[in-house]
Amino acid sequence: MNKRSIGFVAALSLVGMAGCKKKGGAMADGLAKMEELSKSMCDCKDKDCADKVNGDMTTWATEMAKNAGAAADDKPDPEMAKKSADIMTKYTDCMTKLRMAGAKPAPATPELAK
Repeated sequence: MNKRSIGFVAALSLVGMAGCKKKGGAMADGLAKMEELSKSMCDCKDKDCADKVNGDMTTWATEMAKNAGAAADDKPDPEMAKKSADIMTKYTDCMTKLRMAGAKPAPATPELAK
């Protein structure tokens, strides 16, 4: 997954929870789901697992955004936004490490003769 897709999922997660001004309730449920998906990603040992978790994250974030019904000027609580960003950073770090572990090194390029 590239950085653009990760950013998209993170943005959808924040948009989906934008209307959750009160602590607890939907906001707490959203953060709990993000933490669950982040833990699942960090528990993955192969690409297939990471792809499944990533699909689950995208599906969940898309549904959150559809069901948010938040007004355009609603902004997430700063504390909630920070927690969400921290969770997504951990998710991304785990996914990146997994992808890099399976990546093949680039072939060496011969130096050009002068």
